[in-house]
Amino acid sequence: MPKTLTKVDYESLVSGGEVIMHEGTRPKVIRLAEQKILKLFLRKRLLSSQIWISYAARFSRNSHKLRARGISTVEVIHVFNIPEIHCTAALYQELAGETLRDWLAQASDAEQIEKLRLFGSFVAELHQQGILFRSIHFGNVLVLPDGSFGLIDIADMGFRCLGALSVQQRIRNFQHMDRQDDDRKQLSGPGGQTFIQSYLAASRLPQKNWPKLTQAFDQTFGAYTR
Repeated sequence: MPKTLTKVDYESLVSGGEVIMHEGTRPKVIRLAEQKILKLFLRKRLLSSQIWISYAARFSRNSHKLRARGISTVEVIHVFNIPEIHCTAALYQELAGETLRDWLAQASDAEQIEKLRLFGSFVAELHQQGILFRSIHFGNVLVLPDGSFGLIDIADMGFRCLGALSVQQRIRNFQHMDRQDDDRKQLSGPGGQTFIQSYLAASRLPQKNWPKLTQAFDQTFGAYTR
């Protein structure tokens, strides 16, 4: 169950912390001592799905589900309700690593191609496990110290109870990657072809489905090369 904090409790918790992301003029993500992160979720509407389960609670639930499936992600310590500032919050241990976007920006061409090959296999594994990460983009994927991948910003995520994602769900998730210019540049070039080929090889889908996925990927990212 979420723990309720007063405004005074909240201010004491974040005292000395570093705001590393804002939502408008309000703090969104605050780095605290001992590599802990507080992520705030503002309730924006009176009538909202958060009436049933808050985004902070979803964040925590998704963390547990991912970790149970062997996917690296943040470890949630507490979920808070902070009614005086109209927020819920998740306190979690920071996951060591750098974003895939930053990693690729510093890598050589050959290193970029190899990392995108591995990323294609990783996304295929998510889909095979029935995980639909709607916020997937290179800023929400970390390259961990051992070179593997982890996920952050995990509030918006779906899990199939049984089986893998459908072909249409996979196509939709490819479209979710089409958000940032730097990511498009990577996925519209040779790295994108490496990604989709690696994805298909690891997908465990019948080969009759491969052309549909390849066409959808090319329609999404190929437009940026024309």
